[in-house]
Amino acid sequence: MIEIPNAHEFVLYLGRPENDPFLIAFLERFGSEVAPHKEAGRYESDISHLEVGVNFGFEDERLVFQSEGALGGTYLLMAVHLYSKGYQGSSGYDGALPENLLFSDSRESAHAKLGLPEKSGGGVKGVRRTVPFWDKYRYDRYSLHLTYNADSSGIALITLSANLGD
Repeated sequence: MIEIPNAHEFVLYLGRPENDPFLIAFLERFGSEVAPHKEAGRYESDISHLEVGVNFGFEDERLVFQSEGALGGTYLLMAVHLYSKGYQGSSGYDGALPENLLFSDSRESAHAKLGLPEKSGGGVKGVRRTVPFWDKYRYDRYSLHLTYNADSSGIALITLSANLGD
């Protein structure tokens, strides 16, 4: 059984390189794979654990820092996605969420807890679907991105992302 970390623990690992021993030990807690898959021509990879509602997103450090040279270098953990139950077939993240949020919080409730976001978007009708409403909050070490369900009555996805290369 996997011991589910709280959301703030994930923040400690944002921006760390894939070969960082502390990051490797942390990822080993989830079992299975601990290194992102690298494919030619790709600059990002992820490790998904839908059974606990967590996805780790990695990006090539040269892209993050807009460095010279070919991609394919060291990957950095740039984002952790926490899924609500049922989101993309996930069992849902069951740990403590950041800033006292709950997946059942409406957009209005999230704004009451966090204040007005730095950026917002969504609600745009596309060819196949309507883009869900979302809000982004920026903190010193990380950014918090909330994606709401179709009627904004709850949070579908929470993304914690490193503030590197900004």
